[in-house]
Amino acid sequence: MGGSGTHRAEFVVKRRRRVAAPRIVRLTLKELRETLRDRRTIATLLLMPILVYPLLSVAFERFLISNLKSVAGHTEYVLGLHTQPEADKLARYIYNGSMMLEARQRSSADRARKQQSSRTGQRPAEKTAPKTAPQNLPVDVALDLPVAYELVDDLRQSILDGRVDVAVEIQKTEPFPPGGGFGRAIDCALFYDAQSPSSREALHWLEGCLYAVNETSLERQVRAKGVRSRVIPVRAELRPIEIEGETSRRPGAPSLATLVPLILILMTITGAVYPAIDLTAGERERGTLETLIAAPVPRMQLLLAKYVAVLTVALLTAVVNLAAMFATVSSIGLGTLLFGEAGVSLKVLAEIVGLLVLFAAFFSAVLLAVTSFARSFKEAQAYLIPLMLASITPGMLSMIPGLKLQGPLVVTPLLNIVLLARDLLEPGTSVEPATAFWVVISTGLFAMAAIGVAARIFGTDAILYGSHGTWSDLFHRPYRSSDAPTPTSALLCLAIMFPAYFLASNLLARSGMVSIEGRLILAALVTVLVFLQIPLATAVLNRVDLASGFQLRGAGLLVFAGAAVLGISLWPFAHELLVLLNRWHLVTFDSRTMEAARQLVEKIRGISPVLVVGALAVVPAVCEEFFFRGFLLAAFQKSMSGTRAVILSSVLFGLFHLVAIDQLHFERLVPSTCLGLVLGWLCLRSGSVLPGMLLHASHNALLLLAAYYQKELAELGWGLDQSADLETAGLPASWLVTATIGTAVGFALVMLATRRRADDRS
Repeated sequence: MGGSGTHRAEFVVKRRRRVAAPRIVRLTLKELRETLRDRRTIATLLLMPILVYPLLSVAFERFLISNLKSVAGHTEYVLGLHTQPEADKLARYIYNGSMMLEARQRSSADRARKQQSSRTGQRPAEKTAPKTAPQNLPVDVALDLPVAYELVDDLRQSILDGRVDVAVEIQKTEPFPPGGGFGRAIDCALFYDAQSPSSREALHWLEGCLYAVNETSLERQVRAKGVRSRVIPVRAELRPIEIEGETSRRPGAPSLATLVPLILILMTITGAVYPAIDLTAGERERGTLETLIAAPVPRMQLLLAKYVAVLTVALLTAVVNLAAMFATVSSIGLGTLLFGEAGVSLKVLAEIVGLLVLFAAFFSAVLLAVTSFARSFKEAQAYLIPLMLASITPGMLSMIPGLKLQGPLVVTPLLNIVLLARDLLEPGTSVEPATAFWVVISTGLFAMAAIGVAARIFGTDAILYGSHGTWSDLFHRPYRSSDAPTPTSALLCLAIMFPAYFLASNLLARSGMVSIEGRLILAALVTVLVFLQIPLATAVLNRVDLASGFQLRGAGLLVFAGAAVLGISLWPFAHELLVLLNRWHLVTFDSRTMEAARQLVEKIRGISPVLVVGALAVVPAVCEEFFFRGFLLAAFQKSMSGTRAVILSSVLFGLFHLVAIDQLHFERLVPSTCLGLVLGWLCLRSGSVLPGMLLHASHNALLLLAAYYQKELAELGWGLDQSADLETAGLPASWLVTATIGTAVGFALVMLATRRRADDRS
């Protein structure tokens, strides 16, 4: 009877696991129906953008047209020059040219008036004699420029700063042939901002003045028949200011790259606010929260369903906003002005959509966590006002030119997404794949942590029955202890470990004053603090039994023997797997990566092998197994089958080894994931994490020792010659045959020692 009851209980657990996914889908659809049940919600979230953006675009268009008109009528241009003598030299030409242009304009006006009077039969009005351009301006007379000018040190920077409209660089002066009306000829370069209307207008006016001077001088020389080697007194070369291949923008005119993050923040947080409040504080106010919590559904599944519903509404609202904005901008012809000549390409559009998903995933989780504390709709609104104001701050910070996506900012919540959006959309700016990966992964972990916080506080007695709940409720220890951590606490722990590991490793990599021995010791200390101390603190806070929660159980001698044999035998397969992946072009190794690896090996050869193996093999193996196969795998086994728990924990284990400080090491993903599968199977089969620690440590130690003693082994003829590339770095066939036999023996020992335990589970 006892065995029958056990099998029946396990059948019920497996059945619950099978129906978990369809249940979450049904719960999500139910929450979506609840959120969209009110037509006012649809009108507010979906229809308002269709009405608002056309009105805003009309106002923007009117403002832009009036601004352009005021610029077009502007005549007080500002020129930039290096010195006062250069300004004096240029003054004579600009003065003559402006007088010539004015005389021509008056002549054209006179002709137009005469033609008009001849058609109407009226006598033209009396007028004063027009001023004529001076024929021979003395060369020793210094005139002020007929426009404002400023003496600057850096001509290019003065354009970028908006101090001047056109900057003039006098490159060369030389005597001018007699008869041309000028004593000196000059060559100059004109710097201007091609995207500034005032700069283009000033350039056009200055070109007209200089062209009039050149044309008049040429006419005089031709008439006097005194043409010699040079007939044009001013030769100007146009030089538009460019930065990294893109024409510069005047300060004060934000680019698309700086505005899009702020727009995405406003769009996503606006779309997620109402459903987040309605599905948490709204449930409490309607009196349906007690019924919902009393239902036989895990609280985490309820929160996941609510999260997917909020995320869906936020994405839908943001997509409608983006579509309305782009359609409006294109319809009124402002697309080229705002997005450049190329407009919005498919690449830019895909980047914006990806960033939109990232923003929505983050804000949906954070808003659910915040509103879960509220007992009423009004209280939730009071919580969200400061949150919305704080969320706009990173969008404003992205406009700071010197703020770069590096160091701690890569894992700073929200600010990392904002800076990633700015760098992706900024022309001429590239984003390192490793940096983007860190941003995406850390944001996903922050979202999971926020959902975990919401699941911890949502439905507690303080929220259910109206007593005053506080943020300290998050840190209250449960009254009862548990034999394993919950998936929520494990994911929350992972969300804390990921940025902590990044920051600590980043600081360690930049500690140039520490010796190589000190860096190895510090690396081991970082591993202990991240993979050992953080899970221990989480377990103590949640009253998790340490022995069962970390699977620190005993195992038979045969299990340890099999684990040791597997640790010795598996590393050649990891090496050969890298060779195959390289041959299939799934991973590539550039010369810099291989050279960096060789330099690292050369450095550690001067250190004691005991320190190398202890810091880089034993400590990481023990601590990583303590978390991944102990804490994380035990948590996953509470909500899913053992096979799925092993696969999920192995993928996370591989992802942790994928990311380095400065780049992505794709070559480490597949071997680390495969090793995680073996370690997960061993833990699941033996019920203990200890054999996996032995396997992991021996595997790492042999890999390190093979690299450490590579020269010595090559001299012994063991086939470990140094290779310039991975294609010719394969191991001898005898090594692979021995590794195959050892692997088969290791698996056989483990299966033989754990046969009774496997029979009990089945």
